[in-house]
Amino acid sequence: MKITAMMLTKVQLLAELPEKELELLAASLHGRKFAKGTFVLHKGDTRCELLFLLTGTLQVVDYTEQGREVLLHTLQEGEYFGELSVIDGKARSAFVKASSDSVVAFLDKERALKLFYETPLIAKKMLERFAYVIRQSSKQQMMLSNTSAYVRIYMMLLKLLEKSPKVKQGVIDGMPTQQEFAGMVNTSRETVSRAIRYLIKQGVIKKDKRCIIVLKPDKLKGIVFEMSR
Repeated sequence: MKITAMMLTKVQLLAELPEKELELLAASLHGRKFAKGTFVLHKGDTRCELLFLLTGTLQVVDYTEQGREVLLHTLQEGEYFGELSVIDGKARSAFVKASSDSVVAFLDKERALKLFYETPLIAKKMLERFAYVIRQSSKQQMMLSNTSAYVRIYMMLLKLLEKSPKVKQGVIDGMPTQQEFAGMVNTSRETVSRAIRYLIKQGVIKKDKRCIIVLKPDKLKGIVFEMSR
């Protein structure tokens, strides 16, 4: 599948590059379509490519020894991934699969490293991304260390709201399924369902299809604080 410079303007990492540079980069990429449910990457893969999600959504997942799928992260249109294997040459550390029909562009390791090393704007954005990931990882570890499943669920809701493009409206678009959400906070789907129902009864949130609207974010934060004491 041919990739165009216009398609790359959707990618956060590349959006500010001059048009000429985007055109040269586009010529070095090859694109693939992935149907919902198919794997883009497998854990242990040794191919070292930088990947750009041009359309659709992907899930980064892993599996427990019992075979239970754990959702680690959701990738949205315009995000990039695979940079760690490009940098250190090690195998992929998780699976990536399409949660909707998606288009992914691939850049080989040699050209990816050239992009990192010779484009200061790209290097700056990557450093900012690494800093963000480290901070989020610390928050995730703190959340999972909490013994209360309800607190973990409510903290995850606040985290998803913080990442949402519609945070000012209190809207969390594209909510994970309850099973996926349960995997994210290490609890059961039934517990997630009960915790969500409690917030709805309290008037803190309301549901609208795959969207949750946080009506009272301060009250949600207060509930987390009180339950954590």
